[in-house]
Amino acid sequence: MKRSHWMTVLLLGLMLPAVQSAWSADVVPANSVAKGSAVFHQTCISCHGANGKGMLPGMPDFNNPHGVLTLPETVLEQRITNGYHGGNPPPPIAMPPKGGNSSLTQTDIKNVIAYLRTTFQH
Repeated sequence: MKRSHWMTVLLLGLMLPAVQSAWSADVVPANSVAKGSAVFHQTCISCHGANGKGMLPGMPDFNNPHGVLTLPETVLEQRITNGYHGGNPPPPIAMPPKGGNSSLTQTDIKNVIAYLRTTFQH
């Protein structure tokens, strides 16, 4: 094998894990979305609505292409885990930790975020 070919093979071999990681970060397993949908419809729908537009003034509209779903996943996880009262205008009630469902796990929360982004973010 020529030296230039050998270097190309070596570089591709070194880059492959990073490329695979980037691909897998963008791909959300269908079962995560389905599980997130189930949690959303059991826990979140009463305040956020089936259409994701929010049931009260000040609640986030998940359909807004510049809205809350553009935040990093870590911020969304923190807000769901610990609760949140913000926005402009802020809603009349705060979102309680874990949406009021203390049995939610971090996996449940990640699945809900996957569902929200798959369903409402355009």
